[in-house]
Amino acid sequence: MRLRRLARGDRALGTLSGWQYGQWGGLHPHQKVRSWEAALIDECGEPGQPVPSSYVLELDGEMLGGIQLLAYDMDLEPAWTPWLASVFIAPQARGQGLASWMVATLAERARSAGLERLYLYTPNQQALYARLGWREIDRREWLGEWVSVMLREL
Repeated sequence: MRLRRLARGDRALGTLSGWQYGQWGGLHPHQKVRSWEAALIDECGEPGQPVPSSYVLELDGEMLGGIQLLAYDMDLEPAWTPWLASVFIAPQARGQGLASWMVATLAERARSAGLERLYLYTPNQQALYARLGWREIDRREWLGEWVSVMLREL
């Protein structure tokens, strides 16, 4: 199992953007799948810079999920940066601890790159993130639903 950083032009970008759009596109009705893919390409970032960056989870050559580090995923508090975002596991691979592994692995990579903290928001996965060392710092309405903003000191 490996968490592989994506670069512009990577063939996995189409699959990952399709997964993301299918999961969260309804929260952004003005966006279409092509604009979602264009944003994901920009969010690959530059080699050597931890933010932004996009990753895919692979096992035996099969893509099973994705995750990102972004400067802003929720732009209400400019001091809150960077963000862990877009945690996604393909439906056939859920329930095996893969999301937890991705989150922990990317947090360690962020720490190794010199980042001191990460933020995320979630409407319903607070318990998962709490088990991984995150704590809730705020609760607010965002994109039509109540979410918890969580922090992880690295």
